[in-house]
Amino acid sequence: VLPVDIEPTTAAINRVTYGLNPKAIVHFKDGTSTEVPIRELSNYVTKLTPESAELAATVKEAEIQYPTELCSNHIDIIDTPGLNDTESMTAVTETLLDNIHIAVVAIKSTMPYSETECEWVTRLLALPKLNHIAFVLTCMDLVKKSDVEKILSYTKQRIRENTLKKVRSKYSEDPELIAKAERLFSEKDFMLYPVSAVLALDSFDNGDYGLLEESNIPSLKRGLLTIMNSQQQMAGVYATERLIDRFTAWFSSLSPKDFTDSLSRQIDVLTNADTKVSSYFSERSALIDGAVQRIHFSTEQQLSSWLSEEKTESVMRRIFIKHLSSVAANTKEAVSNALSNAENEVLSTVLLPLEDGLRKAVNAVIIRNTNEFFSDREKRLDFAENQNLLEESGIPSTVFLKDSIIKYLKEGLKADLPKFKLSIPQLLLHQNIMQTLIVPYITLFVNKYRKAWRGFLPEYTQKWYSILLQAEPMGLCDKFRNIVYSHKGAVNEKISSSEVKYQETKSLIDGAFDKFKNLKEELLL
Repeated sequence: VLPVDIEPTTAAINRVTYGLNPKAIVHFKDGTSTEVPIRELSNYVTKLTPESAELAATVKEAEIQYPTELCSNHIDIIDTPGLNDTESMTAVTETLLDNIHIAVVAIKSTMPYSETECEWVTRLLALPKLNHIAFVLTCMDLVKKSDVEKILSYTKQRIRENTLKKVRSKYSEDPELIAKAERLFSEKDFMLYPVSAVLALDSFDNGDYGLLEESNIPSLKRGLLTIMNSQQQMAGVYATERLIDRFTAWFSSLSPKDFTDSLSRQIDVLTNADTKVSSYFSERSALIDGAVQRIHFSTEQQLSSWLSEEKTESVMRRIFIKHLSSVAANTKEAVSNALSNAENEVLSTVLLPLEDGLRKAVNAVIIRNTNEFFSDREKRLDFAENQNLLEESGIPSTVFLKDSIIKYLKEGLKADLPKFKLSIPQLLLHQNIMQTLIVPYITLFVNKYRKAWRGFLPEYTQKWYSILLQAEPMGLCDKFRNIVYSHKGAVNEKISSSEVKYQETKSLIDGAFDKFKNLKEELLL
């Protein structure tokens, strides 16, 4: 499948990966890809002809999918340009080095292990992901059978001695790398496979499986499969080890306090909530009294404004003067009709609008002060943080309290105010009615009216005070405190439990890590 020739042939990376059906896909450096017949692959990845060499220069990698057993378990085989090729081909090979796990180094039996090859193997050993090197001694069909053992012994000794010498010299300050090289080149782990590709090809052509065994290719294949299986096992072990190391390092940086910090913050929240609620209830009467005083002061201002001279007495006088001035006949009946008409006008145009406006003004004062009180209350109780606790203890929400106040205000002011009624049983025609009777009567009525309002408004605003206390009785403070103590107890139990679980987890981690280290040593052996 992969092109081969006597002279350096490969001009691009060939990646063999598992596929049920043989297929070749050429990936170009410009990001495009194309599928080509496998038998035409040499036109894209070799330098057998000037045309193929020119085309190969544009190829990033050739992907060959093939149902080969070697690649059946998520393994790719990378066929690279030779190490003794041109500088450009060597550079192509270097681009893949950091990602390989197993290196298969082919050495010709007739000129085994040159200085260049030794230099490259030394460099391969320094790759962090590489854990195995398999040496393949090729062209064994050119060696006399009597010389095979001598060639194998000489090559093995030459590779081991030269490579270890160069590694110790080049990486003298890296004891881990030296230990890795000594392990891979030890008598136990060193791998050298003598093979004959010619015999293997002859066996395929002739169907002579005896020649195939003689070629030693099956032995190489079995060795590679063993390496790959162990490599994958160890890759899993090393990945697990890195994961355990990271987890152990993370867990070692923790303490029981890290597991209980959030719970401790819950204790702080509960303590803070208890302090705020207790403080609110202890100061609530004073807060409501302050609000009531502000309401009384504001309503008194409203009262003075609405019952001023201009809005009451002077207006009433003008109404009576108007009606009495229109009396044509100086009779008791005419005067009585004029007075009655004046009373009705005073009631409809002065007293009823006055009462309606005053009620609205007083309610507006109460609503404004109520909103200010509730805003302060929400901050003191910290509703944003403690809403669930407040609801659990039955402390009413702002919405509920507002509804209670609004319901009361909708019932309106129901003051027992004096009724305006002017009775004149006998009217002397020669007397001045406005000066001797009307003016003093109106002044007296307005004074009584003002007094009635002043006597009723404190009672009306005091009801506001009572509604708040009834909706939020003092006993709720003790209920809240009991709930907080209950929650604190539950959180403290969790804290104690978390500390115990931390110690148990630490013991489990330490025990599991010790077991893993023993397992790793067994696998390495």
